[in-house]
Amino acid sequence: MKLSQVTMTIFSIFMTGLLLFFLHQISKDAHKVPAKQPKLFEQFARQNSKTHWKNLTEDHVTFTVQCSKDSTSRMSRHGILVKRPEARAVILICHGFMCNKDDVRFLRTLFQDYTTLTFDFRAHGDCIHEQVCTLGAREMYDVMGAVDFIKSQPDLKDKPLIVYGFSMGAVASILAQAETGDLFDAAIWDCPFDSTDNVIARSIDRLKITIGGYEFKLPGRELLKKYCYNSYVQDVLKATLKTIAKMDASSVNTAIEPVDTVAAAKKIKIPALFITCKNDAKAPIEAVTAVYKEVQSPYKRLWLTNGRFHYDSLFYSPEKYAHRVKKFIERFLDKSLVACANCGIWDDATQDEAVLKFMQNDSIDE
Repeated sequence: MKLSQVTMTIFSIFMTGLLLFFLHQISKDAHKVPAKQPKLFEQFARQNSKTHWKNLTEDHVTFTVQCSKDSTSRMSRHGILVKRPEARAVILICHGFMCNKDDVRFLRTLFQDYTTLTFDFRAHGDCIHEQVCTLGAREMYDVMGAVDFIKSQPDLKDKPLIVYGFSMGAVASILAQAETGDLFDAAIWDCPFDSTDNVIARSIDRLKITIGGYEFKLPGRELLKKYCYNSYVQDVLKATLKTIAKMDASSVNTAIEPVDTVAAAKKIKIPALFITCKNDAKAPIEAVTAVYKEVQSPYKRLWLTNGRFHYDSLFYSPEKYAHRVKKFIERFLDKSLVACANCGIWDDATQDEAVLKFMQNDSIDE
């Protein structure tokens, strides 16, 4: 039965407020990334030897990507390609929601021995006119386009290709790998969410109203979840995003489309390192674990950190994060990763215990 126009209008207002809240919550943590870059960069830079900068070249590049699954149209994406002639592999860096290629320049310090490509997802960074962010659903075509560009480079096409993605970037690259099966040789995925259905459901379940000093959960939650992708609600959402300046997400034109990362993970067969924070409300442990468990590769690991919020593992313990990422890549390239069905999840205990264990055991398969 169709909802009446009046009911639909009221429903749309509720949904608009909900989705604005959802996008605002995501964007709050996304904006914390750039603020931490200088200090983190200095920490890594002090550890870098001059040889890491020798013969390094940086080029601003442009490539085209498919607009959507059934579209023959293409759009341009801009990126930064940093080549190191002696690099054994290429790292594709996929940023999260509300970031861009320039915000994540500092991540190149994690991969100082490798060639890297960072790029802008659609509706982010440069060239965003009439583009829409879908939180991963269409962004996977941006990932595919970036890989096509790398493979078009004569000096890069035969090198191992490893993806590093966080949040939306992790989801988009998981979807892309699942769709094609052969984009990447290995992956490092930090805080991917399990599905847009569950992300929205978690946001709805956190919504409360206060009456007479008492808090109550928002009524009609199941109805809101059922119609969260309604096109009318999405149109109202986009219009409202442009008029409510106080919402951080207003700078990115967003239309949420269904994404099921857990289902996509069933098609992943490459070595993969997953990372998430114990205190991540956007991609909680159970969400990332659900994705991790479905991956079909015997060479997979999940690291649960003591980070404070979404995508905080790197900033909370940068030295340990760099160590784990570096060891995973090195052991993949050296073909020394250990297949292990029962030892794939690392759980940092208290910070002191985690640091002590880390100092005593240098193995990535501790």
